[in-house]
Amino acid sequence: MVGSAQRKLGNTILQHGSILCGSYHINIVNYLNTENLETLKKEINKTTIDLGTILNQTIDYERLAESIAEGFENNFNMKFERSLNSEPEIIQQ
Repeated sequence: MVGSAQRKLGNTILQHGSILCGSYHINIVNYLNTENLETLKKEINKTTIDLGTILNQTIDYERLAESIAEGFENNFNMKFERSLNSEPEIIQQ
C-alpha cells in the first residue's frame, strides 16, 4: 500500500514515494470492502512503522522537508534554489 519508485534520466532524478509520518495509514482498512478487517489491521500494525513512532515525537513537517532537501543536496552534490513564488530549482555545482 506504500511504496517508492525512482527513475534516473541523465542528470534528472524522479523520486516518488511515501514517508509514513503517523499511524494514519492503518485507517485504510476502514475503506476496504473485504472480510477480516481486524486481522488486516493487526497485520498492518505488525509490519509497518511510521516516523513519529521511530522518533517517539510529533513530526515537524517543515523540518522534515528541509531534512529531505538537505539529504538530496548532500547525496547528489547539488543545491536547491528556494524561492517564495516558485518550485525549488536545482543549481548544478
